[in-house]
Amino acid sequence: MIQLECYSSGHFQKSYKGYEFKWNPKSKFKISKTFLKSYCAEGKLINRENFREFVVV
Repeated sequence: MIQLECYSSGHFQKSYKGYEFKWNPKSKFKISKTFLKSYCAEGKLINRENFREFVVV
């Protein structure tokens, strides 16, 4: 998880990015809506087509 700052309701609060790793780019990707809402989070799928962006080669 990577911690970010999120502006909400007139003040800053902590937010997060959730990553799911799957080799098959056609796999289903789902992150809990409760997690996304509770933590002002953003979700991203990392697969064989975009893993270099995540690893920063």
